[in-house]
Amino acid sequence: MQPIVLQFMVYIGFKSGFLRGKQKISLRPKSPKGMDMPAMDTPVLFEGDDDRGPAIAFQVNWPVEEEGLFWWDLYLNDELITRMPLRVDYQQVRMPIPGV
Repeated sequence: MQPIVLQFMVYIGFKSGFLRGKQKISLRPKSPKGMDMPAMDTPVLFEGDDDRGPAIAFQVNWPVEEEGLFWWDLYLNDELITRMPLRVDYQQVRMPIPGV
C-alpha cells in the first residue's frame, strides 16, 4: 500500500460523575498487526455537577502505510475505557481521461 495521510475528526465526551480535578486522557492506536503506535495524551479538567463533564474534539492527520483494522484504545488515567475501530481498505481507482 502506498503511504497516505487520513484526515478525520475525533470527539470524546465524558460526564464527571464523582470524578473531579485534572485527569489524563490517552488515545493509543494499534496497527492491524497489533503493534503499538504513538499515543496522544492530553489533560482534561473534570468539574461541576454530575451531569457536566469535559469534551474534546480535534482533527487528526494520520499517516497510514498498511490496510486492515486499526484499534484506537481510549484510556482515562491509564485505565482502558473503550476501544474504537477504524478499518482502512486500499482501493486503486482509475480515473477516466476526458476525450479518450
